[in-house]
Order: sequence, then C-alpha cells, then structure tokens
Amino acid sequence: MPWRDMTADEIANRPELRLGGALLWMVIVCAVSVIVPTIGMLLAVLSLYAGGIHANPAGLFSWIDGPYRMG
Repeated sequence: MPWRDMTADEIANRPELRLGGALLWMVIVCAVSVIVPTIGMLLAVLSLYAGGIHANPAGLFSWIDGPYRMG
C-alpha cells in the first residue's frame, strides 16, 4: 500500500496528532527547562570572555555594573 498525504479532515480527527492538555504542558515545560539554562550558560560564557562582570571592557554588562560603581 503506497503512502499518501492525509487530508485536513483526517488530521483533525486524529487526537494523537494534536498536542493538548497535559502533553502540551509537558512539551512547554521541557522547552523552557532547556532554553532558559542555555541562555544563562551563553551569558555566563560571554561574561567570562569579556573579562568578568566588573572588568566589562566592551561595556556589555553596564546595566549590571551599577552597584559596583556606586560602592
């Protein structure tokens, strides 16, 4: 039997093809739990590459440096 594309009605009537309920929330939580630490790691590596938060040679983290300069 050859493969064929499903029609829109067939796709709409197949519940296993739709993300809903608890499965949708599990996918969202998994995506967030991967994306947030990845962004944090990239910011940490960028901070270390720039010489640390307080060295700040390129002014990348000037918004973090405020309390340091006030002290």
